[in-house]
Amino acid sequence: MVPSGSVPWGGFLRAGSWRPCRGPCGAQRLLYDISEVYVSPAKGKDWEDDVLGDDELEDGDEKLIRFNRPEKTCFWDLKVVYSEDDSEAIWYDIDLCKISKVTIKYDRKRDKTTAFFD
Repeated sequence: MVPSGSVPWGGFLRAGSWRPCRGPCGAQRLLYDISEVYVSPAKGKDWEDDVLGDDELEDGDEKLIRFNRPEKTCFWDLKVVYSEDDSEAIWYDIDLCKISKVTIKYDRKRDKTTAFFD
């Protein structure tokens, strides 16, 4: 049962990498695994617990993430930490009442992480 006034969320998080390809492309494995995922109310002061727990989201994998927090907001901040070098990427003010899937892509050549929200 969901506590009164809380915002439950269950959605998919997918890790991936940009894979430039010229000519026939076979299976490529780039190690951009995500070791930690944090979700906090927008503009919150604390990231709280890693919602992946002891799991790791490997490049190309998708994981259902569920959390239940007492805050009454739809807007949340998201932080991912890459296992390769502990670098972080953060997105602010994501409306989790309207999306159910977040796809994270890392472009090593540009050293840029992008999130797509569905």
